[in-house]
Amino acid sequence: MKRNGASQKEIAGAIGKHPSTVSREFRRAGMTSGTYCFVAAQEHADSREWKGQRIDPEIWSLVEPGADQRLACQALVGTSEP
Repeated sequence: MKRNGASQKEIAGAIGKHPSTVSREFRRAGMTSGTYCFVAAQEHADSREWKGQRIDPEIWSLVEPGADQRLACQALVGTSEP
């Protein structure tokens, strides 16, 4: 689509993604005008090391259900429970 002159916004709409996602994908793949290759982009994505952390399922099971949602709401409101 990009080779045919479609904008990132048009591409995003066609594939059902946010325009910033398309922009980030092009940037990560080192795309210049009309050079995007999904195979190369996927290989590059597969080669990246994950920098996140996975929570041990045993520890995660100790978290009170709904606690993360309450903390998020409290952060938005600026309050905390005693």
